[in-house]
Amino acid sequence: ETGRTTVIDLAMTACQTMEIADQFVWGNQCDSKGMLSYEAPMKMLPALGQHGPNVDVKDGLNAIRRGGSDEAAVVVGSTGVQLDNPAQNGCATFTWTIRKSKANDSLGIYVGVADSQADFLSDSWGKAWAMGCHSCNLFEWTNARGAGHLIYGGLPGSDESLTAGSTVTLKVDLSASPRTLAFSINGGDFITAKGCELPAAVRPFCKLSGFDGDAVTLTYDDVVSRTASLDSPPKEVGMLAGGIKEMWNRLERITPDSITSFLA
Repeated sequence: ETGRTTVIDLAMTACQTMEIADQFVWGNQCDSKGMLSYEAPMKMLPALGQHGPNVDVKDGLNAIRRGGSDEAAVVVGSTGVQLDNPAQNGCATFTWTIRKSKANDSLGIYVGVADSQADFLSDSWGKAWAMGCHSCNLFEWTNARGAGHLIYGGLPGSDESLTAGSTVTLKVDLSASPRTLAFSINGGDFITAKGCELPAAVRPFCKLSGFDGDAVTLTYDDVVSRTASLDSPPKEVGMLAGGIKEMWNRLERITPDSITSFLA
């Protein structure tokens, strides 16, 4: 009975937070600097968090470039992957979907991870590592809101660019030694990137430095990572994931109509 009550309470909390989310100003959280999943236990959060002034965020899931400078066209996930979070143990997966690019070749679109300990309300976002979706090479930024550089041999690269509807799933393992970042394109095998010295906490990261109107979607593949409290015992973590998994599915479900209206 106690377990059943807990699940109901968690579900009610999730519903209440979903109502709050309707009035949420995406990307302007005041507690930017260390906002990881365990700091918002038992709450529903948008997938996308802080973003540059020339990136619009719709429904907490979709990001679209709206003019401005290439350097400022950045966005990060609302929650992070953290080594000390017992629900994650430093491991998580999430997926970026290419929604639109000017020539349908993803030129200037990069997806990866950024250092979670950066101050995302400042002009300096700290380090980031991401795959360029045009040629599938690995890039690194000392300041994610600045210019990046190619990591030679970081990823195999490809002659084929990603087109609209393509997915890039990232798997982060901060418990490994060394820490690893792996990429899977359209459900293919994961390829571990070389030359990434990841910190102890990262967030999903995207740079839309291509063209006006370029757009992507972020979804988290690990429900527990999104919702679990740092102090939650394993049993409660499991109940939490089961109790609100369907709510996450509803919250993160993308419909063709919502994408069409957003890209218009």
